[in-house]
Amino acid sequence: MPRARTKPGTWGKITRKRLTPKGVKPEKWEARAQYRDLDGRLRPVTATGPTAPKAETTLREKLDQRYKTSDAEGELTPETTIEILANMWLEKVKESSPWSTYRRYRTVTLGHITKGLGGLTINELTAAKMEVFFDRVKREIGYPTAQLTRVCLTGMFDLATRLGAARFGNLVKLTSTIRVGKKQVVALNPEQVKIVRRLLRADRLAGRNGIADIVDVMLGTGARIGEVVVLRWKHLDLDPRASGATLLIEGTAAWGEGKPVYTQPYPKGGPQARRRLMLPEWLATVLRSLRAVSDPDPEDLIFPSRAATIRHPNNVRTQITEARNRVGLTDLPMNPHTYRKTVGTKIGRNDIEKAASQLGHASSATTRRHYVEPAHEGPDAREYLEDFAEI
Repeated sequence: MPRARTKPGTWGKITRKRLTPKGVKPEKWEARAQYRDLDGRLRPVTATGPTAPKAETTLREKLDQRYKTSDAEGELTPETTIEILANMWLEKVKESSPWSTYRRYRTVTLGHITKGLGGLTINELTAAKMEVFFDRVKREIGYPTAQLTRVCLTGMFDLATRLGAARFGNLVKLTSTIRVGKKQVVALNPEQVKIVRRLLRADRLAGRNGIADIVDVMLGTGARIGEVVVLRWKHLDLDPRASGATLLIEGTAAWGEGKPVYTQPYPKGGPQARRRLMLPEWLATVLRSLRAVSDPDPEDLIFPSRAATIRHPNNVRTQITEARNRVGLTDLPMNPHTYRKTVGTKIGRNDIEKAASQLGHASSATTRRHYVEPAHEGPDAREYLEDFAEI
């Protein structure tokens, strides 16, 4: 039976040899092994010492350090730790995904996966250990976070499998699926929308800090809060024409790693989610009035901060909540996502494909599942049930 080949990053049998003649003091010994580098080539590695065991100990330390150096250069092996794997995977996510996705994955990976599993090697992390880890996250943090940790760990083991470090493939896929209960879609009806708009317009602070106008844009377009705060006047075409006023959405707000808020050059859904939206006449009128007051440059932000920079979406959410409390709308859902679902529901009940295009979704299935409030009225089926009348 042929002898198994030495795997990259490992070494074969260690031999020991006396270098000084027998009886000569001090003695000198050499330990030698064939190390298979990560390029696949076998190379001799030697170490010396005053005794055979000490020479071998020195050699093992040398081989171990050689392995760690190779591993640190970007190669994965079954003995690579989960922490190193996580950092390598995050770098690839950073290169290929929107900043918002990278930020969310990084938070979960570093905050939960590396803390709970980082010291284990790829070879040591079994499906059973993963299952226990996911159960603990579900119990201590919650199902949505557990679901996202499973997504991240799946991506990490996909990378390890492609690079040959996961000997048994992606074991994450053997663990139980984590299901998060579907949240009920809540949207405002037309009368509630009118109440919200009217009360925010009557609130002096909401008018002065632009919150009333920002809410109008979200209710008139279904745009995300991050897409609204990066809008510039050049994205609007408000001049009267046959087709009506339009608004171009081509970016969204991003931040992280100490950077101030900046414009990501495509929306959350990627470059394909760029879209030009037709504005309802009432919103076009609101924006024309705003333009007339400020006489802006096309490159100016429509809703800048006090320092003329991009507003942080989280600050805008806080201001919306504060405005809600001031005008006494605490019983109504008042947040940017509710406004987006309100638009999705209003359009989607009539034309789901048009609603998906308006919201920038790649698939109408997402719109139907998460952005259209189900109608509670049943069908008029009386004509079929009248036959039950005769006794």
